[in-house]
Amino acid sequence: MDYIMIKGQPGSFVTETRTERSISTINDAGINTKELSSVTANWDPNLAKDVMEQLLFKYGNNIEVIIANNDAMAIGAVNALQKYGYNLGDKERTIPVFGIGGVPEAQDLIKKGFMAGSVFQNPREVADAIYFIGMNLVSGKAPLEGTNYKFDETGAIIYIPFQEYTPQQKNS
Repeated sequence: MDYIMIKGQPGSFVTETRTERSISTINDAGINTKELSSVTANWDPNLAKDVMEQLLFKYGNNIEVIIANNDAMAIGAVNALQKYGYNLGDKERTIPVFGIGGVPEAQDLIKKGFMAGSVFQNPREVADAIYFIGMNLVSGKAPLEGTNYKFDETGAIIYIPFQEYTPQQKNS
């Protein structure tokens, strides 16, 4: 799978983690990947649109997938593609675009078939985690005591699974 990666802020832990985990998840699924280009758009949809226009001219039909570190940049990429006749509903002229966040505008583009998917963290699960961990801390307990939460490999971040939002989930 030949892909373009659109990253957030350079050197940011979030940027690096989202980039690494996106690709490792794809590779773990048995899909071979080849990065055509990795560009920074600083979480900005307009900058993502501008860089995607340049990449579209450079790589054209060689781009099989676009992955963005957040939905705002994915939306910018979709806007660039649409400017040049891609991702307007014709399956033959569609480049799948994926983001992170599950924001309403991305969900709308997914419903229309202009964006392929997004992942998001369920707000209720995040709120529950904050509550239970916070209660443990104010009670003098270990943060994860009595919970099913786990720290990631850094020991600094609590893992709360992402959920996918794709056309198959649009009616749920």
